Amino acid sequence: MFFQFAFKKMDPSDSLMTMAIDKIESRIKTFSGHCINPQITFSSYRGMQKIHFSMLTNDGFKIEVSHSGPDMYAEIDEVAERIESQLRKHKERLRDHKGHTGIRAAAGAMSDGYLDRSWDDLLHEPKTIDAEDILKYEAARRDILKRRRHGRRADQSMAVIVH
Repeated sequence: MFFQFAFKKMDPSDSLMTMAIDKIESRIKTFSGHCINPQITFSSYRGMQKIHFSMLTNDGFKIEVSHSGPDMYAEIDEVAERIESQLRKHKERLRDHKGHTGIRAAAGAMSDGYLDRSWDDLLHEPKTIDAEDILKYEAARRDILKRRRHGRRADQSMAVIVH
């Protein structure tokens, strides 16, 4: 990753740059993997030290973090924590946005008339199942998703798919 540094109203410092790279790069790689154009600006004004960080992740999410205080090294730690927090929230939003479309969601979306009670134990506790059972539930999941795309409820005119 190539960081761009700017120093305003202060002299450039190699130790600040290396510490910022070490702290921030490890947190970015944990959550995002790759970022586009990370920029760090160090500035000093009337005894207050300020750090401004901005970057664009590979999926288009823009991060802007600023923090100011009396100690520049402490501010680097604070900025790194805020970056990690924003990346974690963004990753959770992406994960939650995709929704639950697995076997349990397909079985849970079926009405009671179409759900075979012999599968209750499968829904509540994990067990080993064979490939035929997986194919049945995958077919049900695809059918439910197709019906949702066409504006119908999942339990309307659904055929019995189990046994």
